[in-house]
Formats: sequence, structure tokens, C-alpha cells
Amino acid sequence: MATATIAVPAEVELPVRISVGEHTAEAGTITLDRGQPVGEQIAEFLRAVADEMETADDGNEDGED
Repeated sequence: MATATIAVPAEVELPVRISVGEHTAEAGTITLDRGQPVGEQIAEFLRAVADEMETADDGNEDGED
């Protein structure tokens, strides 16, 4: 009997959306390496998003902080 081989990519790209209450933002795309711990990769991505937010304009449309 023949055995089928399925190629599994070493990395997978996933879209990231962050939701708080009724607000959702597209945070980008994360590339996960299957050979590395997923939690550490997500934490690194979220740190980078936080850094970007600190340097970006407030973007608050109602004028309140």
C-alpha cells in the first residue's frame, strides 16, 4: 500500500486583529515558526505592536484622553 506524504510548511502566516469592546483594529500579520514556542512568538509580536502604538498619533477622534 502506498503512503501519501503531505508537505507541512515550516512557517505559517496569520492575520492579527485586536478587539477591545466594540473596536477592532487590524494589527498586521504574524509569521509563526512551527519549530519555536508559539506563546513567545505571539508575545514578541504584541510587544512590537505596543511599541508602534506608543510612537503613533493618539488617533482619538472624540478629543478625550
